[in-house]
Amino acid sequence: MKYFIWDKEDHPLTAPVAKADRDYFKKYVLLNLTPITETDYMEGFLAILHSLAKQSYILFDGKLYWLIEWDPGLIVLEFNQSGTMRAVALRSPIPCFGGREPLDIDNKEDYDEDAENHQYNLIFDAWDAQFDLQEQKWRGFKPAREEEQKLYFDCLKSIDKLGDQAQAKFEHDLKNYYERAKQNIDQWAGTGIITR
Repeated sequence: MKYFIWDKEDHPLTAPVAKADRDYFKKYVLLNLTPITETDYMEGFLAILHSLAKQSYILFDGKLYWLIEWDPGLIVLEFNQSGTMRAVALRSPIPCFGGREPLDIDNKEDYDEDAENHQYNLIFDAWDAQFDLQEQKWRGFKPAREEEQKLYFDCLKSIDKLGDQAQAKFEHDLKNYYERAKQNIDQWAGTGIITR
């Protein structure tokens, strides 16, 4: 399991995901992914690319995972070379994540702000390394191998086509498109899966 990033000079790099974060990913992401449709992607998740959301990519087991810091905490999409997609929304362990009002399920009284936040790590270990040579060295980023680059691009081929279709369909009403897309994501994600 490896992060895949582009550095400031547009070079592709990969680094192993730390063991504790890898275990969290396997337990909560992989076991809870559910299928999504092309419409779900075009009329929802695609709009995230036009936001300021922090995000990362992971290569694992012949698939590409797109991780996004987004309410209710972490959204992960799985892409593969066949063009099918799956996704999951995990609730942030931070009760007031994004300024939201905590729910009873957030168990605010028992929240330990010093506890390891794997959702944060899975985004920011890669996000920060894109812009910082020291982070790249510290995290063990190396030039991506040819087969890693091929897997990354092969998993995005069908997604790129959907992006082109959405552009043609919604380009004349982008403001409303982004607003509807955000509502669609929120409705799909709900309160998110609790990972305590």
